Formats: sequence, C-alpha cells, structure tokens
Amino acid sequence: MRTLVFGGGGTAGHVTPSLAVFDVLEARGWNFLYAGSSAGIEARLVGREGIPFQPISVGKWQRKRLLANLKTPMKVVRGVFDAMQVLRRARADVVFTTGGYVGLPLIVAARLLGIPSLVHECDLTPGLAVRLAFPFATRFSCSFSTTRDALPRRAVHTGPPLRKYMTALREAREVSNTLVVFGGSLGSVAINTAVRAAVRELTARYEVVHVCGRGNIDQSLQHVEGYQQLEYVDDLPQLLARARAVVARAGSSSLWELVQLRVPHVVVPLPLSVSRGDQLANAAYFEQHGTTLVLQQSDLSAATLLEALVRVTAHAQQHIAAMKRMEVGAGAERVAALLECLAEG
Repeated sequence: MRTLVFGGGGTAGHVTPSLAVFDVLEARGWNFLYAGSSAGIEARLVGREGIPFQPISVGKWQRKRLLANLKTPMKVVRGVFDAMQVLRRARADVVFTTGGYVGLPLIVAARLLGIPSLVHECDLTPGLAVRLAFPFATRFSCSFSTTRDALPRRAVHTGPPLRKYMTALREAREVSNTLVVFGGSLGSVAINTAVRAAVRELTARYEVVHVCGRGNIDQSLQHVEGYQQLEYVDDLPQLLARARAVVARAGSSSLWELVQLRVPHVVVPLPLSVSRGDQLANAAYFEQHGTTLVLQQSDLSAATLLEALVRVTAHAQQHIAAMKRMEVGAGAERVAALLECLAEG
C-alpha cells in the first residue's frame, strides 16, 4: 500500500488541490499524511477528511516585517529536519505540495531522502517557494497552460485539481437570490468595509451571505434583515453553487471553482502593496477569457461594488457562456496519475 505525504497550507487555496487529489487516490487504497503549519488552516481542513496531520516548522518571507525575516532561514532549516522525520516515520512513497512557504521544507527533505516529489503551481505565475523548489522537486505541474513556460522542463500542464463533487454541484445547481461575499479563508478588510457600507442597498436586491473571516463579525449589523455574517464556511462550494452572484478575492482555486460551478462573479484581487501580484495576474487571465469582472481594490467602494454587481448580473449569460468554453478538465486525475508514476519509480 503506497503512502502519499501532502504539504502546503497557510490558506485554503493551498489545501483544496491536495484534497482533490486525495479524492482520487483514496479510492485506490493509498495511505495519506498531511504535513503543515500548526498555525495555518490546513489542520482543520484535512482533519475534516480524516487525513492524519503532522505539524512542521515553517518560515515565511514577510513583506512588511523585514526584521522578522532574519529568523526565516533558521525556521526553514528546522522545518526540513522536521519534514525528514515525518517522511521517515510515514515511509512515504511520494510527496505532493501546492507551492507556498509551508511546502518548501517538505520538498527539500524529500530530495535529501531520495523520495520523489511533485510540486503543483496553482497560480498563473510561479511564487517564490515554487522557484526555490526548482532544484529539489522531481516533477512540476500547473493549473494554467502558460505557466509551464516559467517552470523547469520537467513540468506538465494538468489543469486545476478540483474536487470530484464540483461537477455534481454544478449539475444540481438551483440559483437563488443569494449574493455570497468572501475574502479568502482569512477574510478581507477592504471587501468587508465596502460590503458593510452598501449593506442596505445590497439587502434590497439580494439575500447576502457575508463570509468575513475570523474575528470580523460586525455586531452592529447582526440584526439587519437579509444580511448574514459568517466567520468561516466549512464547505464553501455548497454555498457558492446556489448563489446568483459572488464577490471574492482572486485566488486561483476560488476562480477555477467559480468557473466550474458557472457562477457570475466579481473579484477584487490583492494589490501589489500586500502581495507579489499573483492575484492580479490570475484575475487578468480570467477577465481576458470573459468569465470574470475585475474590480481593483484601489477603486473599491460601496458605489463601485454596487455598480460592478449590476454589470455582472446584467451580463450573467455572457459570463456563463465564457465559463462553459473554458477547459477545466480532469486536473485531479492527471495529478494523481503523475504521483502514481513517481511512486512506481
């Protein structure tokens, strides 16, 4: 019986592709372990699926706290030693990560132990952790076809790994008058502020479900009719599948899920001031394909949010037609096939 060790985390977008691969390989009798940060969201997400979780030390480059970065290399080194112990105890046959700072120690440890590994880049452009993994990972895969040009020659385009039940959700989709707002698994101050400034106008048009992030409930709005605040939703696709429209950040996993579900949406990508620009690139790609309406955070206000929702609702059928034309494909199955080949040697 083969054992796959997953790595990655920090946000839900780095975890859900691993869960999609888990869906495929669980039915084939594999064993699993997930290695990640004890401070991230990954332990909760994988625990819900019954996947054993093992914390390891991680080091993240922090853009606005340069002094804190002095400790980052030592945390990464400690994480590599933690990961080596995890891989030995698990008797891992193969390692799979989805980029991000949480997965890097695992990839380095796998190389040191002679265990094959696969890194999947979810975003349009490779992040720092994926680029640092270039000398260590056995293979690479990617969600976007053009990303392959920025990866080593041993990379393959698989498409986005999406969970099996996404197609069933789309086929059973019954559209309600719900507007779902979420700012990623950690919430978004900018989106939360704009939504709350427009809450009266929004609730006159929609039943608003606002996933605002942990600790971000506004008690003064708890009794506004038609406005529901949630800190977090365990199964967000179930909620998205019945939405008339969605407002979200522009993480790759979120965008591919919205396209798969064919839900009209407005995205507010993280700006360069707080990111490397990955969400800006993701959003531009989907906007160019006609699936997505993009509202830059610098332009975000109650008025512009309302205007964007009017536009995306008025052109809903055009957006849905564009989503149908996009090839989502069987990304999870393709990634699983790569992992099986790596495990066989």
